Amino acid sequence: MKERVAGKSRILTGAEAKQEEFNIEQDLRKIRGCPICTKITDFLADFFAHLQYELSNDESTRHIYAEELGLCPFHAWQLASFSSPLGISRSYSTFLDHVASILVTCAETSSNSPEKALNVVKDSATCSACHLVERIEEVYIRHLALFLKDADGRQTYARSHGVCLRHLEQLVNVVFSPVTVRFLLRDEAKRLRRISSDLRNYVSKQDALRRDLLTDDEKDAYRRSLVKILGGRNVCAHGNRGGSLG
Repeated sequence: MKERVAGKSRILTGAEAKQEEFNIEQDLRKIRGCPICTKITDFLADFFAHLQYELSNDESTRHIYAEELGLCPFHAWQLASFSSPLGISRSYSTFLDHVASILVTCAETSSNSPEKALNVVKDSATCSACHLVERIEEVYIRHLALFLKDADGRQTYARSHGVCLRHLEQLVNVVFSPVTVRFLLRDEAKRLRRISSDLRNYVSKQDALRRDLLTDDEKDAYRRSLVKILGGRNVCAHGNRGGSLG
């Protein structure tokens, strides 16, 4: 959790060690949504749960977190949702003291434009959580691309809920087989039309007071449509450098 490896962040997590444990076939059969977004969300939850515990109970972790200036705003707010007011108070007193020292140093050593010397807010380029997301995403997409190389893998994928559009683009970019690329694009077009049909059926049955006739697919079509277009809510932040993988 607290080692520096080849100049990388020392705020690490045991979740990283589990990246090779992906079971693509099982995920495609069980996950009702984008499996990549789901796995990222699961790994981030593990990351935040471990980090908030360490920050609340270990002084050395608090100093490391402060020295590294924490996480980007997007992931810092997610971390806060895993923390209690007491845990946040313990974590951020050290953090604020460290930033205050940086500001004093800047005030004493900067030129006529001291604001240009400030670099105390993390973005995706330096956020440990963003880096973790990128590593999980890269490994999972590579595993999924290999899974899709044969016809059996593609059939299993066709029976799943597929991936979101954002991850579809990344998946297509690492699949070198024109056959697989065509399969993915045509398959996704079919999925989008099915979800669109479910959305219309949902509206129609709601308007006609026939809610008892709604299918499971129609009931959660609104959620699946958002995941398809936007990706997982806890995965993507606004902007290209604003927090996660924008």
